[in-house]
Amino acid sequence: MPVVSAPDAPAQQHDLRVDQAASDDLDAGDPPADRDQDQHMVALELMRYLRVNDEVALRIKRKVMQVMAEREAPRPLSGFVQVDDAYLGGERNGGKSGCGSENKQAFLVALQTDETLEHPSCAVIEPVRSFDNDSIQNWPVHHLAPGAEVFSDGLFCFRRFADAGHTHTVLKIEGRRATGKVQGACWVNVLLGNLKRAISGRYHAIRQAK
Repeated sequence: MPVVSAPDAPAQQHDLRVDQAASDDLDAGDPPADRDQDQHMVALELMRYLRVNDEVALRIKRKVMQVMAEREAPRPLSGFVQVDDAYLGGERNGGKSGCGSENKQAFLVALQTDETLEHPSCAVIEPVRSFDNDSIQNWPVHHLAPGAEVFSDGLFCFRRFADAGHTHTVLKIEGRRATGKVQGACWVNVLLGNLKRAISGRYHAIRQAK
């Protein structure tokens, strides 16, 4: 799973969504205005800049994103890493509810920060079969650098991080709403919130086969 850059924002309300409104004022063929190095270019803006149709612009953007993903994939997370579990999908009619739903896909989300736990730099979001010992056992080998220190909510299978030789700090969190206020769990939950908003804003429903 690719490593993706994370925003360095002073508040949890920082939104990862691309500002498409800025592209509406761009004249055809004009280069985009000066932008921060980490700011994304929407397909509509790319279409006007390259003077191609929307289909070609979207194809180019996807190819560039794929190259970026392959370039970042081998890089492990190091230093201080916040880890959490997440699910994508909802209850299927006539199926199970909760985390065991056939229409839900489990994801492991990890976010690298500096020593203050306040400045995120990059993240890994990877689907897993389930949150059990077998599914998590090899994850630290592929995605954590030696000496990385892990912070989590203490999910049972996260003990595998300590078994792999990493310092594992279990955070004391009282209630799900408190996760955004606990140092060591704040930024990974900001990332999850922004990701869920981006997906729900783009897709009304997701069909998947497990």
